[in-house]
Amino acid sequence: MTSQKLLLIPQARLEMFSDLIFGLSLSISAITLIGSPAYSQASIINKIISFIFNFTVLIMIWIRYTGTMAILPIETGQIIFLNLLMLLLVGLEPYLLSIIQGALFVINPTDLNLGMADYATSLYALDIAGLVAIQGFFTHILSREEKGLVPSSLLHKYRIGRNAQLVLAAVFVFSVLPQFWTTSILGLPLRIQIWWIPLFGSVILIVKKYGLGIPQKAESERSRG
Repeated sequence: MTSQKLLLIPQARLEMFSDLIFGLSLSISAITLIGSPAYSQASIINKIISFIFNFTVLIMIWIRYTGTMAILPIETGQIIFLNLLMLLLVGLEPYLLSIIQGALFVINPTDLNLGMADYATSLYALDIAGLVAIQGFFTHILSREEKGLVPSSLLHKYRIGRNAQLVLAAVFVFSVLPQFWTTSILGLPLRIQIWWIPLFGSVILIVKKYGLGIPQKAESERSRG
């Protein structure tokens, strides 16, 4: 009864709202891609790659988020606040990426705004770091044995997921250092190249079903049985 009184937002409503925000963010990214003119073959490739990156980031976060929220009860104001903060960061992600594209992908090289790109990429890295860190906190709650939210046989897997998410968040925060912007490889700042490392790692681990806090329904039911 106490948990019901503390329930400010029905979980089903929050999940529907979350799906809407993620869907809108992907739609905005697609509209931005369609609305931006292509002036060369290289610009087409660059815009497609940036959209693939954005799509993969949002999908990976959505997969992990929906899997976690299927188990995590919304019973405190802290959980609700972090959910809303996470959705705010999701909404900002395509906007920041569009600024990066506008600053870097220009027709005339003299129009290249490196100062704006540096600032926007720093904010983007912090935005993604916040998303991953919040997801890591949710996974931490699931990994606590006294909560009893997941079978004891899966606790180790969730703890691995929590630790991995915190490391990934640290990688994005670390990439904000000025040295990673001023250092370039093949004409691309090292900061942007670093972003692909945790992204590829997350994709590989999810594909292999290594864990990282993603509940596996069949395995969970077998453990409880």
